[in-house]
Amino acid sequence: MRHPSSPRMRLTYALSIKRGSIIFSSELMALCITKCFRTEMLRRLNRYKLANRVCRIVKYRNDTRYSLDQVTTHDLQMQEAIGAVRVSDIMDKLSDAHVVAIDEGQFFDDIAECSDYLANRGKIRFKNILDLCPLSEDVIKLNAVCTSCGEDASYTKRLTSEVDLEVIGGRDMYTAMCRDCYFAASQGLTNPVSPLHGRLEVILGPMFSGKTTEMLRRHNRHALASRECRVVKYKGDTRYDSNKVVTHDQLMHDGIIAKTIGEIFDELLSSKVIVIDEGQFFPDIVEYCERLANMGKIVIVAALDGDFNRTEFGNRVLDLCPLAEKVCKLRAVCTECGSEASFTKRLTAQKEQEIIGGRKTYRAMCRSCYLSTNKLENFENCPIRSPLLNFNSTSAYEDGLVASKRLKLIDGSIVA
Repeated sequence: MRHPSSPRMRLTYALSIKRGSIIFSSELMALCITKCFRTEMLRRLNRYKLANRVCRIVKYRNDTRYSLDQVTTHDLQMQEAIGAVRVSDIMDKLSDAHVVAIDEGQFFDDIAECSDYLANRGKIRFKNILDLCPLSEDVIKLNAVCTSCGEDASYTKRLTSEVDLEVIGGRDMYTAMCRDCYFAASQGLTNPVSPLHGRLEVILGPMFSGKTTEMLRRHNRHALASRECRVVKYKGDTRYDSNKVVTHDQLMHDGIIAKTIGEIFDELLSSKVIVIDEGQFFPDIVEYCERLANMGKIVIVAALDGDFNRTEFGNRVLDLCPLAEKVCKLRAVCTECGSEASFTKRLTAQKEQEIIGGRKTYRAMCRSCYLSTNKLENFENCPIRSPLLNFNSTSAYEDGLVASKRLKLIDGSIVA
């Protein structure tokens, strides 16, 4: 039973696992080592930090590759963490957190029972280990880039002769491979290198959903596989730095500055991977992304899918969707009620579509909170605000029963 004073729980494991959601972070077995799972774990954690949730990171104490007291990605992004060899040893340090992120979960022998216990007390947890899969609502397996052929890689090949299961290392000890290259390497065969096919990937979402972080995570997968990469930054975005792409939690990467893609098109041709931030502001984004992808480039675009009025941007960035191989819409955390947020609310009275700003100018909101703050005339037709996100509730299960009793399906219509 959940303690009545504990925060409302959510178990979130990034292989990924959500109401009590679990988000896995692992290098074990089916997950491969350079897929940037740790960056994805930190991206999800930072969404909750931006919504002012209390967060804790747990680090496996024996992993000393980069830092003793920080979780560190392969591209050296760092965040403070609590070191431990067993989660149960530090449970008292996790009791006040809304979100618990556990790195290298495969090395904690008590990960499953502790994750389940924390989730049932009201935590939003991130973690790993295959035993967690049946306990989780959502599971996501991330791929790396095969260092041999450039295709998506789902497997980890150890480069040294050690046979122990627990051998911690980086690119000097492991490499990511696709199925064909892994099989060929295991059999000592010479595997022909397949061409790096072009494709277009689109990352959409509201403000504060981690679009830029996800874009850089994908960029880093290719960079770790020694692919030539370029990052494009919109010239008008000078919020944090005029020359670097910067996330809301201050992760930075050098970028090519431009107002249009056309003006830097020739410069991009020497790269195999091109990532474009704030795609909604480039007037020629659709034309040039399609051209680059058809020329064999991997193009990754991060963009708002709608403005503060929930309308499309003038450059029709959404026209990329039918042209893209991969499209995903990320969600932020609603600053009003704590639920999943898909929309952006502007806090100022400015009416122009292109107003670049941060948390002083914009907030992420769910549908109910967005509509209620806009004081729409037809507010009576708005969805009922879900009580499931009440962090002071003593029973998420009971809240769910209340919500279900307030909605009934009659002749295909939902009424209160």
